[in-house]
Amino acid sequence: PIIPIMVGEASVAMEIATQLADKGLLVSAIRPPTVPKGESRLRITVTAAHTEEQLKQAAGLIIKTWQELGRKKASE
Repeated sequence: PIIPIMVGEASVAMEIATQLADKGLLVSAIRPPTVPKGESRLRITVTAAHTEEQLKQAAGLIIKTWQELGRKKASE
């Protein structure tokens, strides 16, 4: 299944997706015009080949990356 993670801002979705790719995790940023402005999201595809441990690691990496980006933006 495809799992969307709502982000909102297109630039934030792109930055998270780029940082995750740099860390080895493929997550697509979906942004306008594919979705309405302000409704950008990350799109994750999960398959039966993924282990529970892989999914936990991916979730943790997504959360950590988003939090780090938020701290970075707050300090600018």
